[in-house]
Amino acid sequence: MYMYILYINIIKAGYVMNHKEALDLYNLGPEVVIKHLCEIHAQLETAQKQVKALQEQLQKNSRNSSKPPSSDGFKKPKRYGVNEHQKKRKGKKRKPGGQKGHKGSGLTAVEKPDRIKVHKVYKCKKCKRSLD
Repeated sequence: MYMYILYINIIKAGYVMNHKEALDLYNLGPEVVIKHLCEIHAQLETAQKQVKALQEQLQKNSRNSSKPPSSDGFKKPKRYGVNEHQKKRKGKKRKPGGQKGHKGSGLTAVEKPDRIKVHKVYKCKKCKRSLD
């Protein structure tokens, strides 16, 4: 009777077997040990599936699932498409706009335009005073 109660206690989740209880289980015979190992293996497989499902759930964000961006939290997701060259790139050497020594090409004034439109300004844009 003692051995049967011991065997039931071993199967419960969260139970840690000590050396004496393991020896008692061994003394019950090979069939009991094999049955116990199979049950432990099934529990382990179930736990591994649960862990894998939880890890996959943690890795989901708004970029790789249908979750809204508000569920991402404060941690920014990794950017895709950033290669090592872009990470090592230093600041720009040149200022924006036309560079010194570059001959620009733009619109030039013509001698006889097709039409002339005069835009008159009647008051100052800043102080709104009349310019007449």
